[in-house]
Amino acid sequence: MEQNDTILKTEDFDQINFDDIFENADKRECMYYRSIFFQKAKENEGVGNSKFHLAFNLLSVITGLHLDIDSVIHPFKPKELIDSISEDQFELLSDLSSKINDPELRARIADIIWIVKKDYRFSELAIKSYLESATNLEDPDFWPPCADRISRAVQLCRQLGKKNKCFSDVFQHIEEVLKRCNGEDPKFLSHRMMTLLLDNKQGDPSIYSNLSEKLAIGAENRKDFFIAKDYWDISARWFARSNNQEKQKAAQINAAETFIKEAEESIANENPSYMKASWFLQRSIDAYRTIGGMQEKVKEIQAKLIEYQSKSVDEMKVISTELDLSEVTEKCISMVKGKKLLDALVNLSIIQPPPTVDKVSKQAEKNLNTSLVELLAASVVVNEKGMVTARKASMHSDEQDEKELAIRQEMHRYADINRSLIVSAAILPAIEEIKKEHNIREYDFISLLTNNPFVPKGREFIFAKGLHAGFSGDFLISTHLLIPQVENSIRYVLQQAGKITSMIDSSGIQDEYLLHKIIYEPEMKDVFGKDITFDLQGLLVDRFGSNLRNLMAHGLMSHDSFYSHAPIYFWWLTLRFCILSILKKKDDEGTENTSSEET
Repeated sequence: MEQNDTILKTEDFDQINFDDIFENADKRECMYYRSIFFQKAKENEGVGNSKFHLAFNLLSVITGLHLDIDSVIHPFKPKELIDSISEDQFELLSDLSSKINDPELRARIADIIWIVKKDYRFSELAIKSYLESATNLEDPDFWPPCADRISRAVQLCRQLGKKNKCFSDVFQHIEEVLKRCNGEDPKFLSHRMMTLLLDNKQGDPSIYSNLSEKLAIGAENRKDFFIAKDYWDISARWFARSNNQEKQKAAQINAAETFIKEAEESIANENPSYMKASWFLQRSIDAYRTIGGMQEKVKEIQAKLIEYQSKSVDEMKVISTELDLSEVTEKCISMVKGKKLLDALVNLSIIQPPPTVDKVSKQAEKNLNTSLVELLAASVVVNEKGMVTARKASMHSDEQDEKELAIRQEMHRYADINRSLIVSAAILPAIEEIKKEHNIREYDFISLLTNNPFVPKGREFIFAKGLHAGFSGDFLISTHLLIPQVENSIRYVLQQAGKITSMIDSSGIQDEYLLHKIIYEPEMKDVFGKDITFDLQGLLVDRFGSNLRNLMAHGLMSHDSFYSHAPIYFWWLTLRFCILSILKKKDDEGTENTSSEET
């Protein structure tokens, strides 16, 4: 943080009219306070009010931190800002915490002091203040701010232990929230509260199993089947707590049925989507299989799935239709705007088709046959240090192999340009639109990844963290998490298709094939199709493409490189695989898959 010779004192903060600031904030949340504090710091910079400038600057830093409720160890991001707060400033904040009337700011200050100083008094103050702030922010329609503050209070009280009075206070508050909602909550506030109770072995199963059933039925009546499914799931957890296996299974069946109802709803409107309906039917099959003893029901749904998949073929071809770049951004935003989160994610995954081999090949040959392009094209590929990493083949060579290599290289170059356009014109604008309407957490991805044909069991949370990081704009983290997992998933999918993905050496040691080998094997095209295979080759391992896997794995990427188009496109492609992996195009003629086919 900024340092100078001016020494701040507690009384300097006494001259700040905090009540006026809180009243002028759009909402009683730190993120809204931050913009006011930041503006006031700028107003007092270099105009003889250095103490006010420093005071508002410190408050701007404190309120500008992002609360990441999924991280218990480092709940505030970026951590570096907390590390920059000096000892003198912590003393000031300690004194200030008892004078702030607003529970939101008081909770933030006390929590940061607890994280750094581990003084239990500030943890207790933070817990009490978070509950007060949660009450101010309680809104069943816009539920995340309230739920996040209660969740953070739970994390803090667990650190203090069950014997601390705060523990009982927090869970009493949670049960009071549930009483106020009274089973009429239209979204997920009650769900989050009951999840906190269950995760901490609190609450009466006889009360909350019935309440969650009421919420599930209410959601189904509104045709909010995504919400209904989660409440049936949590109802099953309550019945499991009370060892009522019959009711638990009934709740699990009801949860599985929500996917079937969602499928029926997908084809009942004026723009029926059999592709989406197929997706939901596959999810229903997965859900029924986890229940056990439902083989006949699974067969019944599978028959319906085959019918819907057949009808979805034309629809999937429409998805692969190109859009004029002059209109693409507007159309892509409209695909996700005003949609439920699940619908928005599905539409984001199909927002633009990956480049097709046939199209790229024709364009590459056209480019290379244009003499000007051939003359201007770089003859080598260099890295950021100026080192030559690949040499371009020539179309004018007498060797046929070199001509074919030249075409292949130009194909990867052109495809990479195509990916860059997709990222800037389609993916990023759509992500920003979704973020405006939804508070996306890691938890939201778990239901998409559980029993997913592309995600091996035990990898769901890694994928969820990687996908969430991308939505948060942290493509450095998403790239490091997802590239190894996608490489493993490629082998996993090939193994499921009966392909060999490992070798045994002369010593009897068995090793898995690395991506740079397996991605060029004929089996890749057999399972993934030629277009997806080509896209993955250029994106991950080809020197004339993005070569993302190799650059990342060997530490050859700078910080800024992780925010270029290739990592963003890779993140989107991973999301696309995860969402569309269960949609297998019915190929009656036995022809090779096209780009609209997914794993």
